[in-house]
Amino acid sequence: MDYWTVKEFLTFDSKDTFSETILALHPRLKETKDLEGDSKIEFFNKYVDQVYEEKSQELHETQEKIQRKWNNVEDTFLDKAKELFNGHEWPEGAYVGFLSIFNCNPRFLNQKTFQVYYKHPEGPVYVGAHEMLHFMFYDYVDKHPGLIEDANDSLLWNLSEIFNVVILETPEFVDITGNHKPEPYKKHEDILPDFRDIWKESENVDEFIQRSSEATRSFTNSM
Repeated sequence: MDYWTVKEFLTFDSKDTFSETILALHPRLKETKDLEGDSKIEFFNKYVDQVYEEKSQELHETQEKIQRKWNNVEDTFLDKAKELFNGHEWPEGAYVGFLSIFNCNPRFLNQKTFQVYYKHPEGPVYVGAHEMLHFMFYDYVDKHPGLIEDANDSLLWNLSEIFNVVILETPEFVDITGNHKPEPYKKHEDILPDFRDIWKESENVDEFIQRSSEATRSFTNSM
């Protein structure tokens, strides 16, 4: 999957956080800036293969360690998330997390799969919970179309990221992930206090989604 990840996220745009993160961790990939077509793809693939070979033992040990940690909290997390969404059943899907040498952590909503950077600073259990919560959020909103009027991809993406930070910093989820201070996207930092207040004032997740969607709309329209 990392063949796809580097091809998808390495743009060489200095304003692209994902691309800059890739280059900071893997400076050799700067050599591909002027390559095109098959030459670039070949370089990417060989580089990924080389890193996987060099870090084979570390990746294997990390995978086993993550799996043990996730096994310890999986049932509790699934139950808490279901309770949060008013008993909404988890949608069908693979629910597989793949380790990555790139700190991009993409998710694939249709397949219910995602990637986790193997040295993620917030911890792999937190990343797993974060991505899993996305799957539940998107499915819940899809099944309850009246919650958000005139939803679009930008609004849903911003709302889902803000939603996750607010929810995952609550005590019941911190007990699961061990992450006391989830890190938001920088562009969301200034508006997060408003969403925390909305959560405290909301009687349930439906009210929170409805009210926070309007706040998110105002935010996205001002960007």
